[in-house]
Amino acid sequence: MQGPPFGNYPSFGEYLEWAQQQGCHVEHDERYGVSMVKITARDGSRSVIEFGMSLEERMPPTQVWHYDRNLKLLSPWPSFDPENWNWSDE
Repeated sequence: MQGPPFGNYPSFGEYLEWAQQQGCHVEHDERYGVSMVKITARDGSRSVIEFGMSLEERMPPTQVWHYDRNLKLLSPWPSFDPENWNWSDE
């Protein structure tokens, strides 16, 4: 585990491994020197596609939230829902 600024956030590879353990389907491909990963929800209804992200790269909380929401998962890592955040100073 790393300290700040990447605290307890997963690497992309860790998230993929965890998602597979939850029943998601993961496909890897590479074309024109760019990697592509498609993660499909366990029920096959939704998916997330990521281009050019290395397996070692850390995922910020907004990305964890985006993947969890689209894959219908609740991961053990910190996430952040920017849609429900109060952006005002009030």
